[in-house]
Amino acid sequence: MERESRAYEKKRRKIRQMRQQRRRTKRRLMLVMFSFAVLIFFLAGKTLYGIGRAFAAESGISKQADDVDGFPAEIRTNDAGALVLDDELSAEEKESYIQEHSWLYTEDLLELLEKNEETLDYVYYYPELFGAKQELDLREEAKAEALPLLLQWDARWGYASYGDGLIGYTGCAPTCLSMVALYLTGEVGYTPLYIAEENGYYISDKGTDWSLINSGCLAFGIYSKEQPLDEDSMKAALDAGFTLNDPNSVKNSGRVWSYEELAWQIRKIWKFSEA
Repeated sequence: MERESRAYEKKRRKIRQMRQQRRRTKRRLMLVMFSFAVLIFFLAGKTLYGIGRAFAAESGISKQADDVDGFPAEIRTNDAGALVLDDELSAEEKESYIQEHSWLYTEDLLELLEKNEETLDYVYYYPELFGAKQELDLREEAKAEALPLLLQWDARWGYASYGDGLIGYTGCAPTCLSMVALYLTGEVGYTPLYIAEENGYYISDKGTDWSLINSGCLAFGIYSKEQPLDEDSMKAALDAGFTLNDPNSVKNSGRVWSYEELAWQIRKIWKFSEA
């Protein structure tokens, strides 16, 4: 445990150094404060629910470098047009590259990595993939028997602009709504990118408005109904614990949660069905 703790602290120090270096080298950086919603969807029996969590985050807007020489990883597409990323580099090598080329990365991305180590690849590939057009094929997700897990920082859409930043860190609501739409309607076109581009519910400096979930979801073939927040109204579904789909974490989505663990951060609960 002590060895793991030292490794964790070493990693945090390295990321802090990246941020400090970037602050020294970047002259112009606009910081924006906004509130946004993380929507976590879970299945209780055959009923689909959504939990809304509201919190604040800091966003930095900056310009990507026009040319990146010597990027060490290979990026290509397969016959289906999907991205194939080079996995030969270790996490330490990718972290070192980010640290040494911190001027290529926005403040948002460095903070995202500091808060969530799962986003290392997303942050690392930003200089090469930002602005790239990609083929989206969600046929497998749309026909899955279980609610598909989609991540807002997926390379297929995470670098696209949304609101005050990129879908990778501002697109939690469109990503969650995409999960629901794919699961309930089977429509492969309802990707996080499509919902982010089409919904028009983003409020600058604040984030996605709740009305996207309350009523805007009808445009994607989904009906939602707000549910009471008290435990009694959900007791039957939650007594044995439940699994959830967190668009910002594979780890969170892979474990069982109790109502008590999430109760303090729940702001909204919805029940979804096909319209």
